[in-house]
Amino acid sequence: MSEHVTEQDVRRIAEYARIGLTDDELPQMTTDLNSIIDSLKPITEYDLEGVEPTFHPIGDLSNVMREDAEGTSFTRFTALF
Repeated sequence: MSEHVTEQDVRRIAEYARIGLTDDELPQMTTDLNSIIDSLKPITEYDLEGVEPTFHPIGDLSNVMREDAEGTSFTRFTALF
C-alpha cells in the first residue's frame, strides 16, 4: 500500500471538516484513507483519449423548478403557532 496521505494530512483534513479524531484514531484513519485511494487506482488505467469531459452525468439537465410567483402568505399568528 502506498502512502498518499500522511497522519499530518489526515489531522488537517479532520480539523477542516470539524471531525474530532483522537490521537489513537489517527493512525487507523490514515491507513483507511490510503486504502481507499489505492482502491481507486484502476480508474486511472482507462484509456480516455478523445473522451470529452462532462459537467453532469445526465447531460443537459435543466432547472425543473417552477417560476417564483407571489401568493398569499400565512399570518404571523399562523406561522408562529
